[in-house]
Amino acid sequence: MAQIVVRNIDDDIMRGLKALAVREGISTEQAVRTLIENAVALDRGLESFRDAAAAAQAELLETYGLFDDSTHSIRKDRGR
Repeated sequence: MAQIVVRNIDDDIMRGLKALAVREGISTEQAVRTLIENAVALDRGLESFRDAAAAAQAELLETYGLFDDSTHSIRKDRGR
């Protein structure tokens, strides 16, 4: 397994991290691992969502094409 050293952590952040670990009943090191794992999982989830959204957008574009700008029609209707 890989290791990482993180330097220059703000003292207030470190106190908060230690408090989090105590509340969870785990070591500070485990708390850091969990935070990193959660951040990476969130990023992967967001990337997966972006990929799915891009695929859906491409499918809609292929199916329906581009629509004209409706601003002119909306403004025209407001004048009635």
